[in-house]
Amino acid sequence: MAEKTLLTVDRLGISFKGLRALDDVSFSIPEKGIIGLIGPNGAGKTTLFNLITGVYTPTDGQVLLDGEPISGKGMRATVTGGICRTFQNIRLFKDLTVLQNVKVAMHDSMHYNLFEAIFKTPRFWREEEEADQRAMELLRVFDLQDKADMRAANLPYGQQRKLEIARALATNPRLLGRSSASRSCSSSTICAWSWASVNGSSCWTTAGCWPTAPRRRSATTRRSSRPISAGQQEGKRNAEGRGTECLLR
Repeated sequence: MAEKTLLTVDRLGISFKGLRALDDVSFSIPEKGIIGLIGPNGAGKTTLFNLITGVYTPTDGQVLLDGEPISGKGMRATVTGGICRTFQNIRLFKDLTVLQNVKVAMHDSMHYNLFEAIFKTPRFWREEEEADQRAMELLRVFDLQDKADMRAANLPYGQQRKLEIARALATNPRLLGRSSASRSCSSSTICAWSWASVNGSSCWTTAGCWPTAPRRRSATTRRSSRPISAGQQEGKRNAEGRGTECLLR
């Protein structure tokens, strides 16, 4: 039985005032799959992520989720449809607690209105308690349950990364995008972005940067079911296959 396709990128392209950033990019992501996108700085990985998640509207082509076009509908519609991502630079609410940062992502699943929030009705307390329980479940996955009442700004860098992934998972995504840390990338490294299909369970992927020599691949290349290579400053897909095959092309 053929695997169902969750996301399809169909001949995607975008231009910025005459500069062609991406051109004719196509691939698909199946349900229960993990896809790694690798390429040097300037290859267009971030631009492609921004197109998929609704930050940019493509000049050409389209993005389809379950066969339905989602291009140009904006970031909120993308998240509501089941696609979420983390960023290269951490974007937490630093003055909120760890628990509050996770709960922020649950606003679409909260149904009480302003009146109920002001007067603290039974539905308000019921939904807040359910959100607290769900947030604590996610924090336990990342071993952050003991930091629930700590300000996010006081977490060390690695735990802030974990919190950002926990917050993304709080949106109940069907597809989760995760980027590598930009501070460790340079022109001599291959940088990775990865997409993981989340099918009813808490799941996350690792992504990183590694030297261009194929013999030193990162965990992303080994674990991804289908790494895709992007050409430097061309904005095109160069290869698709196993990590070593992509890096050698």
